[in-house]
Amino acid sequence: MKLYITETSPYARLARIVLLEKGLESRVEIIAARTRTAESAYYRINPSGRVPCLIRDDGVGLEGSALICAYLDHLDGNPVFQQPAGEAAWEAQRLEALARSLLDGHAVWGRELQRPRPERSPALLEHEAGRSGRLADLWEREIDHPLMRSALNMAQMTLVCALGLEARNPDLRWRPGHPRLSHWFDQLASRASFAATVPPSGPRLASSPGERRKPTAKLEIEAIGRVHAPRVDLGDDLWGGLESRIVLDERFEADALEGIDHFSHAEVVFAFDRVDPGKVVRGARHPRNDPSWPAVGIFAQRGKNRPNRIGTTLCRILRREGRVLHVAELDAIDGTPVLDIKPVMRAFLPRGEVREPEWSRELMRRYWAHPE
Repeated sequence: MKLYITETSPYARLARIVLLEKGLESRVEIIAARTRTAESAYYRINPSGRVPCLIRDDGVGLEGSALICAYLDHLDGNPVFQQPAGEAAWEAQRLEALARSLLDGHAVWGRELQRPRPERSPALLEHEAGRSGRLADLWEREIDHPLMRSALNMAQMTLVCALGLEARNPDLRWRPGHPRLSHWFDQLASRASFAATVPPSGPRLASSPGERRKPTAKLEIEAIGRVHAPRVDLGDDLWGGLESRIVLDERFEADALEGIDHFSHAEVVFAFDRVDPGKVVRGARHPRNDPSWPAVGIFAQRGKNRPNRIGTTLCRILRREGRVLHVAELDAIDGTPVLDIKPVMRAFLPRGEVREPEWSRELMRRYWAHPE
């Protein structure tokens, strides 16, 4: 048999998890399908172009994760993931439906983010983000249901696949405010079948069934506050004289900033959250895409299109009011998420001569100029 998948599809992941749990690796060949591509040869195998698709030994194709998972579960005559008997079956179906609703919403959200930014629907993105938040709140209450703590079942697998899409969507932040759900997910995600099917964090698809991604460290960072500033445009220059406020999130006490105004400057770490992930640079480029300057590696410049989209700036501290820090010349636009604030200490400033190439001095010539 042949199972056609994409590594990014949570529905294909469900089928792959069941395959591994049932020990069917020797009976089913996993093949990477080329979907959403004109004239793909996969369309001759499955005209709908959807994954997963299981081609049985008799040549008949089965499409859809629910059907394929049930078929694989019954293949050895000893199903372990079928619905329980009696009244418990309704509870199992209810929980699985809730998990699939979350999965469907996250999948729609992710597909919309794959579209070019001008073609995305703000209303759709807002709707799916809202639905995700409401369902995460619901699952924080439901996660202690006996069926979610019992032997592995379809509701559990579906929910893990839904929550696991955080690896693909940088805006999917379901963990804050949901400690029980986060703990449950982390415990189950370490199971071998889940660990082997984690979706890649980037768009690359494995070129062969046996190829595996190299594990990378994944960190979860939650913004500590937001920038409130009069500037909303993403221009590169004229940041001089700009006064902004950094407002800490309400989960922090006001004394989290106690003593910061004894320092003249602060180092602010923030996220370039408006940068399209599809435009992130992982090699070299001309700074500001200006061919008159030499192409240098992304880690040899301070451009916004960085792999982790993180910026840092040393800015002047004006004053502090409770959870609000007033600063000057912070080159971050209104609404920017702030990741950290540190006081600038002389001992942490560069020791010795600061060396820089001529192109960087040209680039910064008008950066801190005042708007006319």
